[in-house]
Amino acid sequence: MIHGFLCIKLFQDQSVSGIALNIFMLGVTSFGYKLMSAGESYQQIETLKRIRIPVLSRIPLIGDAFFNQDIMTYLVFVLVILASVFYRKTSSGLAFSSIGENPQSADAAGISVYGHQWAAIVVNGVLGGIGGAVLVLVQLGKFSENMISGRGYIALAAVILGRYTPLGAMGAAFVFGGANALQIRLQAMGVPLPTQALAMLPYVITLLTLLLSIGKSNQPEKLGKPYIRGSR
Repeated sequence: MIHGFLCIKLFQDQSVSGIALNIFMLGVTSFGYKLMSAGESYQQIETLKRIRIPVLSRIPLIGDAFFNQDIMTYLVFVLVILASVFYRKTSSGLAFSSIGENPQSADAAGISVYGHQWAAIVVNGVLGGIGGAVLVLVQLGKFSENMISGRGYIALAAVILGRYTPLGAMGAAFVFGGANALQIRLQAMGVPLPTQALAMLPYVITLLTLLLSIGKSNQPEKLGKPYIRGSR
């Protein structure tokens, strides 16, 4: 909501606002946790259990990876399918797309540009928050400072590499997730490289994929630009 107020109401640059809020929230989350935990050390909680889908989980190579996961992972697959249908087959989805491409024309057609922008930014914040919570609820079982470690920027890169489509972004996320799993596996195998160098692998692949995608972007024409009614 703060991001929406700055970008939609005050017409400020979205990138600057996003970076500032990211830095701000590093301190807010740590401070909030200390208040909630009465200053105690980071507490371990039980993570969500995996749910094995019969038959499908036995498919060679991909069965265990896709069909022996926690409930949050299954919800991601459902959300990607629903988002694809929403943007391609519904009038509301087409309205969101038209605002991204040409908000002036959408406004002239009677579409509430600011209303749709607020809806998009709120849903984005909710889903981003759930994504961060998954690290605690599914992977680590505890909160620690700066536990996101730039994964939000990798998510942004996945959207860009996926050409701003739900299915494309999911495919790119698989690539980055595979890179992260690979660096963990290489460390376990005792590869004679510093652990810091191996930990860089997902981010290096992110940079390389972004470099390779230069000139091939399919981003909306007005992406990131504040819309001021009456301006050109």
